[in-house]
Amino acid sequence: MTDLKSLLDDAAGQEPALTDADLTGDLDRGRRAVRRRRITGIGAGAAATAAVIGVGWALLPGLSAANTQPQVATTTTPTPQPTTDHPPGRPTGPLPPKPAVPVELVARTTQFPGRLTCDLVPKGWTTKLLLRGDDEQVELSDPNLSNPEQYREYTYQIRLRWATMRDEGHGLIPDKYSEPWSELPHVMAGTKEAVSTGKSAYDGRTEVFVRQEKTGPRVIVVTDGAVNLGWDEKTLLKFAGSCSHK
Repeated sequence: MTDLKSLLDDAAGQEPALTDADLTGDLDRGRRAVRRRRITGIGAGAAATAAVIGVGWALLPGLSAANTQPQVATTTTPTPQPTTDHPPGRPTGPLPPKPAVPVELVARTTQFPGRLTCDLVPKGWTTKLLLRGDDEQVELSDPNLSNPEQYREYTYQIRLRWATMRDEGHGLIPDKYSEPWSELPHVMAGTKEAVSTGKSAYDGRTEVFVRQEKTGPRVIVVTDGAVNLGWDEKTLLKFAGSCSHK
């Protein structure tokens, strides 16, 4: 082995001797390489961080690449609505004049048209038959009332109609009610049993349901909103009790 190494050394020649300058140059080159690697790494990390932040802002709702400023929320104040002196749907318009003395209730002298009739009538008032298919009604009004069309509907008329109470298995029930007749508060209309709605706060009308037989389903419904009669409920019940079906 020693001979072989000697032969190789002789062929290659002796290694050049290293000087201090050579060692210093190698050390400087190594330091510069380390600094380049650190700078490159820092730059790459900053670029990656900036990319992540940019993606995050882009994903926030309500923001765009063109405008990343926070949006100021605005509120809308509802426009005040005009108020009215009466609820929606309430009848409006003038009322006919109320008499100083109530219209007298007198015996009927002429026949009613149709199948409904009353033995007592408002003095001087006339009757008119109204037909709507099979539905028959009688309207009473004052022929001397001038220009009645100017007044609110139903405020110058009495109307009569015929109805049959419905049987739902727990007693006869008049229309516009949900309770059986036997459970409703009764009043007497002449000699007949009746149910009165009283004066409506909505349109001022009163409806009286007059039972024609003590146990039967038939009733006559008297609707009174006539301001120009000046009647109280006692007079209305007396009139309604005189009405029947021919």
